[in-house]
Amino acid sequence: GYTFSGPAGREGQLIGKIGNAAPFVAGSDSVHQVQANEIGRLKLMINDDYNGAVGNGLADNRGRLRVRIGYERR
Repeated sequence: GYTFSGPAGREGQLIGKIGNAAPFVAGSDSVHQVQANEIGRLKLMINDDYNGAVGNGLADNRGRLRVRIGYERR
């Protein structure tokens, strides 16, 4: 299955996940407000068929990605 298949999920998007909380779209110019239940490491992954059930999955992915992360305390 795909990393994120929610209503906003698209193949190739950058997806974020904090701890065991639900994944979220973390793509270009997106903003994610951390919720109280999001505790742990930030994990980033390209939204793809990681099990290879619908094609090559992650095997055909190449290249690199530069990510900038900022935060603002409230």
